[in-house]
Amino acid sequence: MAKFLNKFTAILNPCIYIVFGGMAIWAISLVGIGPIFDYIPSGIQKAENGGFLFLVVINAVVAVWAAPAVSASDFTQNAHSFREQALGQTLGLVVAYILFAVAGVCIIAGASIHYGADTWNVLDIVQPLGQACSPRSLRYWLF
Repeated sequence: MAKFLNKFTAILNPCIYIVFGGMAIWAISLVGIGPIFDYIPSGIQKAENGGFLFLVVINAVVAVWAAPAVSASDFTQNAHSFREQALGQTLGLVVAYILFAVAGVCIIAGASIHYGADTWNVLDIVQPLGQACSPRSLRYWLF
């Protein structure tokens, strides 16, 4: 069973990057990178207490990093040297975190701009894409 799970995750992990990267490219191609980084959701007000907001952000970052940091040995269990382990942890945690953070902002903000409504639910973004690829609409475009 362990070998099956290792093979499954070896196949699934690149697929996640491909799908997430494709969605980020889709969002950037729709509205452009400038409007995405300038986007401010409706109803957002400037925080009066910046210190509290800073602590909230730090709490969110620590919460995201806690589980991967504790299970870092799982990521590098097959490393043959300390150098491989350090490189694997750096690429697996830091680079992946940065890529997913930037892609997540691009997807959410780009879709919110494109659809004209603030959305934080990725399913709201994916559902219209699924309808565009339905067999009925594919028949329309192919025939």
